[in-house]
Amino acid sequence: MEKEKIKPAPVERVELIVPQRHVKRVKTALEQRMLLNKKRGIAHQYDAETWESASEQYMRISTNIVIALIDSIEAQNPVPPEYTYKSTFELLGLEDIKGEIEAKSYAVPPEDYEPWRRNPFLRAVKDSLGALPPELLYSLRASIDVLISDFPSSYTIYRPMLLLPRNDFTSLYGSTLSKALLLHSPDFQPFWERVAAAVGVTHIAINAGIPLQATPFDSVVKNVDGTPIENIFRSPIDLTPIYGFFGPPPSAQTLSAPTATDFDTALWVTSMQNGIHQTWAPLYTMFSRGNIREKTRLLNLPSVTTSVAEPRGCTAVDLYAGIGYFVFSYKKASVSKVLCWELNPWSIEGLHRGAKLNGWRTQVVESNNFLSQPLSENTDVIIFPHSNEYALDDLAQMQRVTDLPPIRHVNCGFLPSSNLSWRNAVRMLDRELGGWIHAHENVGVNDIEKRKAEVVREMEGHLDFAGLRGEVRCEHVEKVKTYAPGVLHVVFDIWIGRIESLAIS
Repeated sequence: MEKEKIKPAPVERVELIVPQRHVKRVKTALEQRMLLNKKRGIAHQYDAETWESASEQYMRISTNIVIALIDSIEAQNPVPPEYTYKSTFELLGLEDIKGEIEAKSYAVPPEDYEPWRRNPFLRAVKDSLGALPPELLYSLRASIDVLISDFPSSYTIYRPMLLLPRNDFTSLYGSTLSKALLLHSPDFQPFWERVAAAVGVTHIAINAGIPLQATPFDSVVKNVDGTPIENIFRSPIDLTPIYGFFGPPPSAQTLSAPTATDFDTALWVTSMQNGIHQTWAPLYTMFSRGNIREKTRLLNLPSVTTSVAEPRGCTAVDLYAGIGYFVFSYKKASVSKVLCWELNPWSIEGLHRGAKLNGWRTQVVESNNFLSQPLSENTDVIIFPHSNEYALDDLAQMQRVTDLPPIRHVNCGFLPSSNLSWRNAVRMLDRELGGWIHAHENVGVNDIEKRKAEVVREMEGHLDFAGLRGEVRCEHVEKVKTYAPGVLHVVFDIWIGRIESLAIS
């Protein structure tokens, strides 16, 4: 006889009835903790009979905060609501206004009872929770269905790592499960081991945004006065490893002067986009999956394909090479050589490893060392391991001893603005043929046309300052992706024609 399926108990979440004057604060608190139920959203509260005559309107804000339930032994005896609701205000940092906000509950729709059935990761989580020792599971004071509802349904696999989106597991605040317990307790390592095996990976981490300033985790990333310094390497210093060894922890030595042993013991992960391999160490180097739009565009950009088809071919320059985001697209499009400037030694190592995976040859060239370290004719990617502020000197030395195909493209891929590199970029293009500068910027949605005109004027100004002139125009503005609410990552394709010296009167 087929075993009768037992329908799980409904999962309930918290809903807040909030005075209009507090809506923005409550909404922000929920969004910062990823606890706003965007599907249900925010709506007017019409329950009160005195709505029309009320001195202030109220809004109904749905959250993803789960009302915790005792495990199956006492599944029908929910935690007292007043305990859960009190915890809600503590969780959100709203204790000072809790007397003005009413907390209610709402049932999760039946189709959301068992999200794990449609999601391999959540299915692995459910099975792994079920394999926990009964006493450990019971200590969490929540049913498996409630626990599962707190895990993210989205994830990315970069072999051999499973990367989860930023999530503090905070909606389980009403139970005894906390981020510290879940991520760092030895009791939970068998849980993550089972999850990793089920989805076919060996490492698991929680993602985080790349801070523009470095949060001080040791002396290497703070100023003398203790304040954060600029995160010039764009290192993923807030990434949280959960399971598996990711390599030596970031320190003064491993960040700025890693050894071959550091490289060899670190975890390296891979991704393939447009048939191009890329590899990086997630503890040290960022990877932006959203840049695929721009990578794809470069592969098929008419200005690239026509430059490649010219008799001498062409050279491309990437002034912020990273692990090869755009470098590899240029090579895939058959650009003869790509010159790269990159500060981060971990990104340079990623460039080497990624190029090798794709069958391309790299060579690192130190300044003032061209004669003692001649370039191989077969080198595809030439790397200068320092700041691009020295790019003009590097290029001049290189052109004295190497016959490079004309430089037709210069990529300036740094955010929030690459404008510090434009002075050198305009002077690197081939004087006879001219070429294109691809200038990356973060721009307000309503400011794109204004910024487009400003970028052209700034490029003209850099030419003029160098005693040069040439036609400058913006051929195209590519909207790559949303960077923040109301802000887009855009690329200005700037054409500069034949460059001449200004006549001296």
